[in-house]
Amino acid sequence: MIDIVLACCINHNFLMGVDIDEAFIAEVDRELLQNKIDRSQTQQRDDDYRLGSVLRDAITAEMWNLYGA
Repeated sequence: MIDIVLACCINHNFLMGVDIDEAFIAEVDRELLQNKIDRSQTQQRDDDYRLGSVLRDAITAEMWNLYGA
């Protein structure tokens, strides 16, 4: 995903150097401001983060118990 963001930035910078269309930029800005955050995706990420944390802590505890035995 990092490469996708980088590619978009490179394309943006190239296009801004070739043809600056202020009306198009303003239209995109308006669309971005009007879009609402999708709460289901945010909730899913939060759930995944919590599940990952619980799993990581369980693995850590098990490793620590085996180390001390």
